Amino acid sequence: MMDTAGNIPATVPSGRASARRERAVEHVVHSDLVASAAQGSPIDASKVSRLIIVRASDGGQLRTVLTGTKVVRTIAYPSRRYRCVRYGEAETECSMIEQQEVCPVTVAAISQPMRIEALVDGVWLRTIVDAAVLRVNGERALIECKRDWSGFRTRDGAIQTVLGGLAARALGWRYERRVLAHSGSPRRRANVCEVASCRFVHVSDSLVSRATRLLADGPVALETLGAVLHNDPANGRARAYALMARRIVDIDLDGRLDGRAECRAAPVAVGRLPSLRR
Repeated sequence: MMDTAGNIPATVPSGRASARRERAVEHVVHSDLVASAAQGSPIDASKVSRLIIVRASDGGQLRTVLTGTKVVRTIAYPSRRYRCVRYGEAETECSMIEQQEVCPVTVAAISQPMRIEALVDGVWLRTIVDAAVLRVNGERALIECKRDWSGFRTRDGAIQTVLGGLAARALGWRYERRVLAHSGSPRRRANVCEVASCRFVHVSDSLVSRATRLLADGPVALETLGAVLHNDPANGRARAYALMARRIVDIDLDGRLDGRAECRAAPVAVGRLPSLRR
């Protein structure tokens, strides 16, 4: 989401964010990053003088009000894995939220987590980045979404790329751009929706332990895992899907979701992971 305004203090909300309590932190502007990121963009690298990152006071989603003024898909997605409602708009961002619910390497995710504000030649430029993620290897990233790559070649898209890259560098994170093609084939997207639809199915601790022991010996077929979880195939499959949303099972979502679909243990983090909220 992009917003521009001139001569407005950086801590004044743009009107697009929610009324949540905010905290703003000013960061050092890295001239080497600006110089590389600003090539071919509307930003003059030498004129970026201030960088401020504004977050919700609790470190969660900053923007939680979607006005519906744009003719695009919007969602308020109840997440089992992240224990919150995640808000998003436009197809790529909405698809990403659904995929992150079952992604085996995504440990934490926050939608629209921060507003990035930069003072460029006396004018404040602002954007709300689409997502922040923490992966099982400890990597943190800011993600900006567009339907296709042409969206990043517009004036607003180019400015978003520079501001997002500046913020990521200041935080010591990665900056990634995502388009709808990253969501995979129609089959994968359909499989993601099918698995995520069972994310709130209850699975007892004893069944979780049973599934974990089974997967410790290596990959198994979905029908084998389901049989361990329930004697009814449909219930067993639903519980296997629920364990993927809990990041216990990693099911192959690129092929057919039949009884032969491969299931393996989800990757385990080694050591203590950093936080997305700090």
